[in-house]
Amino acid sequence: TLADDQVGNYSMDFYMEEAARMLDSRDQSKPFFMYFAHQEIHVPLQAPPEPEYAELCAGVTATGNRNTLCQMTARLDKSIGDFVDMLKACDMWENTLLWVTTDNGGMTQWQDDFPASASSNFPLRGGKATLFKGDRKSTRLTSSHITTSYAVFCLKKKKK
Repeated sequence: TLADDQVGNYSMDFYMEEAARMLDSRDQSKPFFMYFAHQEIHVPLQAPPEPEYAELCAGVTATGNRNTLCQMTARLDKSIGDFVDMLKACDMWENTLLWVTTDNGGMTQWQDDFPASASSNFPLRGGKATLFKGDRKSTRLTSSHITTSYAVFCLKKKKK
């Protein structure tokens, strides 16, 4: 779907609307795959328009950029929860593998157009766009009802 008419709007809103549209219009008799790549935690740093996120992050005062990143992260957290709620409403949650990951570490100032002090990758060195572990070693999580028994099997096997 083209987003030309969304210029000037907060992209998270458009992504969530598109996700809802795709879930509602899918062929329920066929398997469904969705690659849902948020760009929420990315430059340009722009706080979400809702005041609730500013209130949640009011105690983050190290820098303005850190506060803005906190608000963006809180909005991403809420949108993932909303997406899970969409899957549950469509009766898809029990048969879904949700994989949340990042493509790199946090933004640290390594060139003038990157925001200073927005992120910390401590104790790792470096950050986004570097070859250090602060960029290459990143977080991920999965949630699923369909892989639980296999994951438990792997964990038990590894402990032996």
